[in-house]
This record gives sequence, C-alpha cells and structure tokens, in this order.
Amino acid sequence: MTNQTRAQGRATNLHCRRRVWSWVQRATGPMVLALALSACQGANVDPTLHNFDTLEFTLLSSDHLAGTVGEGIPEAVRLRVTDETGRPVPDIAVSFQLVASDGQVSPSVGRSDTQGIVTTNWILGQRAGVHELEITASDNRLSRRLSKRVVRAQALPGVPDTVQLSPSEVALEVGGTQTLELRVVDEFGNDVPDPEVEWSVADQAVVTVDGGGTLTGIGEGVSSVGASVTTFGSERIDAEATASVTAVAEPVDEPTTVVHINPSSVTLSGVGITQQLGITVETAEPTLVASTGGIGLAAEEEPSPEWSSLDDGVASVSSDGTVTSTGTGSTKVLVQMGTASDTADVTVTEESTESEPETESDPEPEPEPEAPGAVTDLAYLG
Repeated sequence: MTNQTRAQGRATNLHCRRRVWSWVQRATGPMVLALALSACQGANVDPTLHNFDTLEFTLLSSDHLAGTVGEGIPEAVRLRVTDETGRPVPDIAVSFQLVASDGQVSPSVGRSDTQGIVTTNWILGQRAGVHELEITASDNRLSRRLSKRVVRAQALPGVPDTVQLSPSEVALEVGGTQTLELRVVDEFGNDVPDPEVEWSVADQAVVTVDGGGTLTGIGEGVSSVGASVTTFGSERIDAEATASVTAVAEPVDEPTTVVHINPSSVTLSGVGITQQLGITVETAEPTLVASTGGIGLAAEEEPSPEWSSLDDGVASVSSDGTVTSTGTGSTKVLVQMGTASDTADVTVTEESTESEPETESDPEPEPEPEAPGAVTDLAYLG
C-alpha cells in the first residue's frame, strides 16, 4: 500500500472519531462510547501495518525441484512472504538471483500479492548438477536485516547427443580381451548416466563384444566395433564410434634348443664303410634330452631328427644317423630338429692296398777250391 493510501486511511479514521465524539456528547453511557469507538477501528484497516523486524519466506512449490539442463523447471518457484507472527505480507519487493549459474529467472524481481505470494520461472543452466537461486526481500520498512533464502534445484543431463569410444584402435591376441570405454554426452557435454547401448561388430570371426564393451579376439584379421545409443523412446543416435581391432596369433614361447652331432667329424677308408653318428639335444636350462646307444633321442615334446647328406656320391646317411661311404671325397652330414641343426664332416679315402715286402735270398755259398786232379762236374757232350 502506498503512502497516499495510508494517509487516506488515517484521515478517514480521524474523521470517524470526530463524528463519534460529537455523537457521544449528545448520548449518555460508557457502553455507547465503547461501541462507537470500536466501529471506527474498521476505518483504520491497513494490511501493510506489520512487524517488519524480520520477514520470512515459506516455499509453496516442491522443495525437490529438478529439471533438464538448458530447460525450464516444470514447476514455477512460489513463495509466501510472512512476518514473525506468520501473517502474509503483501506488496514486498522480492529479488531472484542465480548463484554461479548461466540460467535465467523471469521475473528477476517481483512483488508479493495480497496473500503474500510471489512467483518466478526458473530456466536451468547448461551444467548438470545442483543449481542455487538466492531470494531476497528488499523493502525500506525492514528495520533490522535483509531477509534471504536459497532454493536449490537439480539439473539433469539432457538426451544423448554424442557417443565416444576409447581407445579407437585395439590390438588383440587370439583369446585376448580388452574393454572399451564408452562415454555418452548431451549437447552441452554432460555425461549421460546408464545409457541404453547396443554393441555391434562387423566380423565375429575376428572379434566379439559383450554387453559391457569387452572385446575378445577370435581369429586373425581386422574388424570394426560400433556402439549406438537410444535417445528417448524408440529413437536412436545414428552416429557410431568405431574401433579397429586386429587379432594376431598368440606367440608360443618355445625353449631355445641346441643339437650336437657326435662325433663332429669322421674319416672312412674305402667304399661301403659305415659309422653310427649320435646326437645330443640341450634346452636353455640346459638339459640333456636323451642319448641312447650312441643316438640322441628327442623327448616326446621335441621334433624327430631328420638326417641328410650334402653329397650322396661321397657318403649317405640313414634316418637313424648311420653314415655309409659311397665314394672318395669330402662332404657334410646335416641333422635338423625343429629350428635347431648341426653338421658333421665326412671324409672318404681310397681303400688301403699295401703288399708284403720282398725278403732277400741267402747268398749262394762260394764253391770250395778244387783239389788238384779232382773232377767236380762231368759233362757229357754228345
């Protein structure tokens, strides 16, 4: 109520009292005077005459306000202004100011109506989380302090706008697994919690994916993996994030193997001569695998030895490592066990043809001298 209204009320009250006094002078009795004065009280009714030491705000709307980022709260903010006795106070200027928010309120300043009620509409900012609205009563009749109240509202993320997968490229071994990180955000970049995701792969012979985004390598190759998200209702985001997945064969850790031929060189004299070669196999520890009867036998997990000769015209070799000379000359014999191998030198010489040495004959004894007149040989001449 304005100052002019208050002045009019006081003038009316004064005029009433004067008329009552004039009438009382012509009447008698205290009861008549009391009734007359009480009748004048109605002429002095002023709804703004309250105790303004403190004003209080009573929230009429929900105290659990919530809405979507960038949009208005469905329910308007409504408050009632009251004095210390709880009576509504009209015509009080109330300001609304957002605290650290890019939202809007309309109106930003309002006045309480005859019931003490004031209303404003709140548009939330773009940040998901709790937003605050500070409400202040400002009136020159407030003698002690400025009345304030803070109203809070929860800003919820909007509908999904973008889907992101990381990492964008994944290398898997066959049988290996890795989980992709999925992020779904609204148009303002707020994370959308618990989105409805549909996963897909281009080639399930290469990789598979479960509902949690975990990839499993199936076979060698490259495949794309996608994720699409439901926006609202049955509509889905068309954009998909893709990751390139390469499934490679898992390497097998094989121990380092070394093979040796025993002996490392042989000499055979003549053709058709044989000699048995043996082998020993050592691993990285090292451990002798086997050696039986001169022939090293690989353990069951080791590959079988494969023998060969570089020149079968000099020497041949059987599957058990027996070397047979076939001609004079030199060659090498090779044994192969998986990735390990070794060689032995083979030399074949001509067969030995040594003869018995000649023995010297005893010299003939010299003839004894003939006695005179003796006849030693008689030759008959015919």
